[in-house]
Amino acid sequence: MILYQDPYSYRNFLGLYGAFEKDCSEFDLSSHANKIQCVVQFMSNGTSPVSYTGKPGLEYLDGFSTLTCGKMYIIVLKPGVSSVDIPLLKVSTYDGDSLNYTDKLEHDHDHDHQSDDSHEDHREKEGYYYHSQNRMFKYKVNQGENYETDFHMNDIHKALDLWETIASHPDNNHEHEIGIYFLDLVTEFNSSYEDVLAMASPETFDKPESEWQFGNTFPIYSQILINTRNISYMKNIKDQNENTLYFSTLLHEIAHTLGLNYYSMNEFKDVPIQSYIDENDNKTKYYYYGDNALEQYRDYFPNHPNIVGIPLEDEVLAPRVAAHWEEGFGISRYINGVYHPALSTAMMTPFTDEQSTPLTKMIIGFLDDYGYNVDYTKANPFN
Repeated sequence: MILYQDPYSYRNFLGLYGAFEKDCSEFDLSSHANKIQCVVQFMSNGTSPVSYTGKPGLEYLDGFSTLTCGKMYIIVLKPGVSSVDIPLLKVSTYDGDSLNYTDKLEHDHDHDHQSDDSHEDHREKEGYYYHSQNRMFKYKVNQGENYETDFHMNDIHKALDLWETIASHPDNNHEHEIGIYFLDLVTEFNSSYEDVLAMASPETFDKPESEWQFGNTFPIYSQILINTRNISYMKNIKDQNENTLYFSTLLHEIAHTLGLNYYSMNEFKDVPIQSYIDENDNKTKYYYYGDNALEQYRDYFPNHPNIVGIPLEDEVLAPRVAAHWEEGFGISRYINGVYHPALSTAMMTPFTDEQSTPLTKMIIGFLDDYGYNVDYTKANPFN
């Protein structure tokens, strides 16, 4: 059971843990302590309950730190926009509210837009797979099937439909398969993934590795990992165009699957990337100089006529080349003494912007360089 926080209030859940499963193991609460206000465990005699709060430095006051199979608990979550996934918990609530805050969001969303069919996409599977409108993508949920609802899937349908109109494969019969994984990335990997919204990468290309070349090597199977801890947060944030952060994050990740990724930037032959030494910190850094993306970058900054390339993120240390544009955060990037503006809010920088994440002509230009047939008119305004 996934317990969702409410952005504005504490949420209470009454639950029975692991009473109906043959294979049951204890559930560690400590990795979720930042979202838990307290947990109360009922004793077998019905009296003298013990509690868990997980407060740093006060762990000695906790009567327990794991959920034990066959016991009853009251779980109180702090206000927030994330969730706690406890697979073996069976719950109800005191107040009759939806067990899952996302269900409430979905109901509110449907009510708000009940007269606008553009917000609905009850897409049917063909066998095991969904397909995008023009059938460039086929995709399915490989893990986290309980998230396979209209509320979670509609933005996936919408994002894939949009990308295939922006960057289509030269062969109309080309099919790009995508496996979608709804995962708690902290549980799957480690605590450093707490704030990661999603991840994506191609896994298989249409040529053997010895023939990978920039401009004519396309992905045929990719994976997108969506961090379930942050879905509520992404769904609650909307930009000036009323698009959710969930949707813009999906657009970002799909662009990684299409072309701007570790493999194309590091393993392909003939990639238009150049290294240089940053005069400020004496570190090796990189810029991208593909013709079409560079032309768009120059058009955005006409007062900088001597620009030679798009600066790439420098948090990834050489010799590895990053697959993001340079975010900047006010830090000037000079290449051979020439100022190159960072891109701040633009899509395909490493960090999200809650107010606006425009899909720019630079990423479309990159995919043009990569070999797709592109439509620049689908870009968002970017200043």
